[in-house]
Amino acid sequence: MFSKDFNKFLVDNKIVGSMVGVVIAIVLGDLIKSLIQGIIFPLLHLLLLKLKLTKVKKIVEGSHKFNFVNILNSFLSFLLTLFVTYYFVLYFFNDLLDVNID
Repeated sequence: MFSKDFNKFLVDNKIVGSMVGVVIAIVLGDLIKSLIQGIIFPLLHLLLLKLKLTKVKKIVEGSHKFNFVNILNSFLSFLLTLFVTYYFVLYFFNDLLDVNID
């Protein structure tokens, strides 16, 4: 379907591998943000409240609640992105470019 020059360009320059890395990095960043906001901040909030430090009152102000739904949502999005990207690359290389990536 594609020209041999285009196939060579994609394979030699590792364009598809770079694209996969960027997509996974973006989704992994969202997962890490969810973990920080849903687990790390609430634990830090509880720790600062226990220590009763008056100088960090501005940090402690507000309510930080554990948010496992958002973490689960981000984790499932991450897994789905991994699977879709994997099968896309398999299809792209094997069928469109006639490159075997076993």
